[in-house]
Amino acid sequence: MNVKQENIKELQTKDFESDEDFSRYKQTVELANQDERFETQKWITIWVAFSFVIFPLIIVIAGLLDYNKTIESLVDIAPSYFLGSTGIISIFIGAEAYKSGKKG
Repeated sequence: MNVKQENIKELQTKDFESDEDFSRYKQTVELANQDERFETQKWITIWVAFSFVIFPLIIVIAGLLDYNKTIESLVDIAPSYFLGSTGIISIFIGAEAYKSGKKG
């Protein structure tokens, strides 16, 4: 069971009348943790997608302002940036999917 520290404290002080109450509580905590993981994945994906849009815009704006050295530098690092960003998000989401698949 993947529970946070405050949930462990609550669990230790809580009196369960039956095993069914404990199972229901455990399921609720697991669903809350799963929802939090999905929310984190969503925001990571949003920020990476946002940066994929912003990065080319920066290159275009630098071109309009006639910053040739800046354009050259940005174009040189662009493949590494995009590859690194997609790698980070794919590893994170892949790891979460692997953990979810092992549970059940």
